[in-house]
Amino acid sequence: MELLHKLIADDQWISALERIDNLLIQNENIDVLSLKAEILRKMNRFADSINVYQKLQSIDAENKAYQMQIDLMQSILRMEARDIFECTNLHLDPWME
Repeated sequence: MELLHKLIADDQWISALERIDNLLIQNENIDVLSLKAEILRKMNRFADSINVYQKLQSIDAENKAYQMQIDLMQSILRMEARDIFECTNLHLDPWME
């Protein structure tokens, strides 16, 4: 775990993800899954991060932070899909959902 935290601190996210995947094969640990979700979010891989947070949520339904992260990333993905800076549709306010 110490090496994993060092890789994350050094922004070596791909190497960290490889190590995390190897750890998850051995044992599905909630702390390791949380690290994976966080790294994927930092890499802007929001859809993958949402999937991991949903898995975490199925394990620990009481933790509201997982749902908050899911909601945040879904909002980001919706805004990216709207492409507000190139859209000429003035009838749809991108800030109001």
